[in-house]
Amino acid sequence: MTKNKFAPAPHDETEEYTSFMKFFSPISIFSAVAMAYAVYWVFGVEYLEDQTWLFQVFPFLVPRLEFLAATDGFSGAAYIATIISGMWFAPLMLIGNALGYWRTVVVKGKCRPVSGRTVLIIGINILVFSVLMWICFVDVPSMYNPQRPGMA
Repeated sequence: MTKNKFAPAPHDETEEYTSFMKFFSPISIFSAVAMAYAVYWVFGVEYLEDQTWLFQVFPFLVPRLEFLAATDGFSGAAYIATIISGMWFAPLMLIGNALGYWRTVVVKGKCRPVSGRTVLIIGINILVFSVLMWICFVDVPSMYNPQRPGMA
């Protein structure tokens, strides 16, 4: 197995961690999407649109919600369901990944050393991730095709 010595948290530090990530990554993605749909279908549009506490805690989400709510009768509630499920699921996913890493790498003493390059790469990854999350969940498109606002 080739080692990627520049990856900040390489998926191939041990054979066990590689196997864990092959299982954990797709399950995490599927579970996050399934949880958002479950929240939407279980609680319904009326309940989700009544979640004013969410926007008191995260007021910067209000413009995006208003944009989506103006699109149709469902997009605003789907957005709220996605935010609520993410608030619950993201910490669970991080804990699950940390436990998997702990059991398959740390306990075995196979951790790679952290260097300045590691910190730089993690910083760049956090920046890119933050920008993408801002675009997907916070930014309100200023230009879009009025026939397809959801594609903005």
